[in-house]
Amino acid sequence: MQIKRFFFVIFLSTCILGFASAKARAQKAAPAHAASTATLEGYVADPTGARIPGTQIIVTNALGVTVKKVYADLKGNFTVTGLAAGKYIVEAQVPGFTFYTSPAFALAAGQIKVANITLTLKVAQQQVHVHATESGLSVSTAPSANTNSMVITGKKLNTLSNDPSELANELQALAGPSAGPSGGQIYIDGFTGGQLPPKSAIERIVVNQNPFSAKYSKLGYGRIEILTKPGSASFHGSMFVMGNDSAFNTLNPFTGAIPSYHSYMFNGTVSGPIAKNASYFFSGQQRNLQNDDIYTARTAVFDPTTNAYVEATQAGGLLSPGTYTNISPRIDLQLGQNNTLSLLYQYFRTNQTNSLAGSTSLPSQAHSATSTENIFEFDDTQIINSNLVNETRFEFRRANSLENPASVTPSVVVPTFFTAGGDSAQHFSMYHNHYEFQDFATLTAGHQTFNFGTWDFDDSENITTNGGFNGSFDFQSLNSYLDTLNGLAKGETISEIAAACPSGQVCTPIKLDYTTGPEDFAGNVFTGALFFEDDWQTTPNLTLSAGVRFETQNHVPDHADWAPRFDFAWAPGHKGAGPQKTVIRGGYGFFYRRFAVGQLMNLEQFNGNPNSLHQQQHVIDNPTCFSSTGLDSIPNFPSSCGAATTGTSQIDSLSPTYRSPYTEMLAIGVERQLTKNSTLTFTYLHSYGVHRLVTRDANAYEPLPGTVFYNSTTGPRPNPNFGPIDQYYSEGIFKENQIIVNFNAQLTRNFGFFGFYNYSVANTDGGGGSNPSNSYDLMQDYGRAYWVHPQFVLLVGTYTGPFGIIFNPFLLAHQGHPYNITTSTDLTGDNFFNDRPAYASSSFCPSTSSTYVATSFGCLNVNPQPGDTLVPIDLGNSPSSVAMNLRVSRAFGVGPKGPSVGGGPPMGPHGRGGFHGFGNPFSGLRHAINGHHEISRKYTLTFSAHLLNLFNDINYGTPSGSIIPTLDTSTGTYVPDTRFEESTNLAGGIFSNGSSARRIYLHASFVF
Repeated sequence: MQIKRFFFVIFLSTCILGFASAKARAQKAAPAHAASTATLEGYVADPTGARIPGTQIIVTNALGVTVKKVYADLKGNFTVTGLAAGKYIVEAQVPGFTFYTSPAFALAAGQIKVANITLTLKVAQQQVHVHATESGLSVSTAPSANTNSMVITGKKLNTLSNDPSELANELQALAGPSAGPSGGQIYIDGFTGGQLPPKSAIERIVVNQNPFSAKYSKLGYGRIEILTKPGSASFHGSMFVMGNDSAFNTLNPFTGAIPSYHSYMFNGTVSGPIAKNASYFFSGQQRNLQNDDIYTARTAVFDPTTNAYVEATQAGGLLSPGTYTNISPRIDLQLGQNNTLSLLYQYFRTNQTNSLAGSTSLPSQAHSATSTENIFEFDDTQIINSNLVNETRFEFRRANSLENPASVTPSVVVPTFFTAGGDSAQHFSMYHNHYEFQDFATLTAGHQTFNFGTWDFDDSENITTNGGFNGSFDFQSLNSYLDTLNGLAKGETISEIAAACPSGQVCTPIKLDYTTGPEDFAGNVFTGALFFEDDWQTTPNLTLSAGVRFETQNHVPDHADWAPRFDFAWAPGHKGAGPQKTVIRGGYGFFYRRFAVGQLMNLEQFNGNPNSLHQQQHVIDNPTCFSSTGLDSIPNFPSSCGAATTGTSQIDSLSPTYRSPYTEMLAIGVERQLTKNSTLTFTYLHSYGVHRLVTRDANAYEPLPGTVFYNSTTGPRPNPNFGPIDQYYSEGIFKENQIIVNFNAQLTRNFGFFGFYNYSVANTDGGGGSNPSNSYDLMQDYGRAYWVHPQFVLLVGTYTGPFGIIFNPFLLAHQGHPYNITTSTDLTGDNFFNDRPAYASSSFCPSTSSTYVATSFGCLNVNPQPGDTLVPIDLGNSPSSVAMNLRVSRAFGVGPKGPSVGGGPPMGPHGRGGFHGFGNPFSGLRHAINGHHEISRKYTLTFSAHLLNLFNDINYGTPSGSIIPTLDTSTGTYVPDTRFEESTNLAGGIFSNGSSARRIYLHASFVF
């Protein structure tokens, strides 16, 4: 709290000085015309950096109505003056180069904005959008010009996948590892959540920009902003098709029994004018994915030769087809010189069949799901006066989903080996209403820019579910499951099987849990925020920013959270003449994480309040019953399963001392422009997470006096009338240090690359939603953070090769993250299967007792006692992963000819005869590359191939860390089970799609 008070003193002092200086400057105001207009300046260059003189620059309003026209001078520089405050678009065209158009941007009164333009050759087809503060090829003290951010548009956008799922993976990779376990956040047209739009509808993507802005709730490192295309003043459009077949892909290392599968996608966009003051943009997309969900399970199979159940592997692929529809029309209206309105509607629908929850889930676990989402948005930008711009935005999102299981029988679970029976989620339906209101204002006063406004959310959810009603039987090991099946086959009861079980072994289920109660629940969460920020350019080489954010939320005891933030950018030695070469940038701030609507719904569903309708989760330890067909088939259920524990009901609750989780973030970095076309940035980040959420057992057995050791034998529960109480408890912490090196270079006209290296070290006691192994002592779990990949490398490049073939490599590699080593049983009675073993003397291993097991981590005791030294949290290391994606494309100009530029023969040495009237497409390219003549055409046809994981690297998922002591009959000693330290699936995300390691997609697009 002292840090917050100290920060507030700095913030208030900065604001007071800022307002005072702004007032003093206002008393010495410039002439009215200079104070009420803005200026746009920059240069025009080709891909090599050479300036292009005489280029016509056209400035239009957001609807394409021309406001100003100027020409670049002999040095390629241009200046546009006398622009009223408002939204504008910059266009430029030179014969032989692609047509350039910028996204809409706002100009405030008195503002001087730099907009440098780099054009590309027409044959390369892609336009490049470059601003000095966005390109990463120059450094600046502007708050949003941090060079460890990325602005992806034009040719850079083309390097990314057209498949929305792959695009999401690539964007997360580009954002890099965010601070803490919460991850980053995606904003689409400024709104939170929603579905990714088709890439053809995306105008630009901004990653990690202005990380300490008070406008956003989360830290900017890991923030992804996607802006879709507006309408246009002339008719344009595109068509796109993409496909993949299993014949193009490699096989899966876990099974060869994979049904044939394929996928295809169609996409189209069109934009144009509606009237003088209105334009539209429309996109539609249809995806059909017939993928396979791969499973590999060690389970029980009946052997007719021995007339008994034996252990065997079941592996294969379950065809899981899905369809995805995306339709989005948009209208942009110019309501007046000072008012622009955008209206957007989006419709998404998905339908997926036979989905499996995990790689050890058998086909009976499959479920099918259908969901729809309707989104309505409007964005109204108003120029209040010459110094004030206000933007009002609203979104309503209605999502509906329905899930149905393939089986309604009880689930049967042997951890790490298999999950069979019906999916525990069972039938589920939900509709979710999301309301989002934003009102942002920008006030310019001399060298200061004030940003302030409100950002409010309201989420309501209604669900109908009978999840858990089918029940779930958990077994400690596969052997205990085999003993149960073989005993029942002989006519024995569960009690008789347990009585005949050898000492030290478990031969029957260790837990039965099932749910009863009503099926309908509703909840609502409101979150409101106010923010204020002052960006003050105190001198030409120093910019200070100070801001504060106030957040509030219902349903939680903590209703008032203040998040102060401060950052600076300093160019040492810069006197205001010439470009800045070095910028030192730093910041400090607080970032809160709000209580989610899903967590509220858990409280509504399992609150245990006798005065409200709620579901009850019943947990029966060591049940004396078993059925794979249904709980209703068990005679006298539930009393026949263990009457002494049938009253035990698990409850979800919120800690009365709940505090909103937040992260304190400190960042300092050096940005350096190495050459005209390259930059290098070093950044150090320190993150400290406080009041992080864990879900603990608030009614755990009382520990032994003087210790925190507890289990069912140490003492009663604090409230013996209840069983475990799952409580959201906000006392977790984490500490993380990161070093990030960003690089961006355009080495030649044909080759450029950008990327980063991230080194992270983090420790936590489980904060981030996990369950502690000791509900009375979170620090028992303090150690390496499970979410951290210590080393992370990303490299993205663009190379234009011979014959105009463009190569876009995308390389991602990271070191494996830690994973936990646990026992296979719940030693504490809290229903969390995450208790860790203890180190034991090597003299105990090998052992004929199931208590001690020899592992690669040493001799371990799977039943620790008070005083034993537990193994550290997250002791294991998962495998490292690497993937090289490559996009290869070739664009052809087709249709009517445009104007030519340069000299030489019209179509090179082959003239017109080679391709029946279209000329030789390669000859024009040769002349373009050699600086000669080029004929441009009105339309563009592009063919490409996208190779995911080009070198077929087999990247395995997180291994199993659960130790199940298993008797080795050849030696009579106990060893870990065969799944221990073994991966059962491929790494997900960008590294594989589950069914194959390498995939090849073919694309064709037509732009008109």
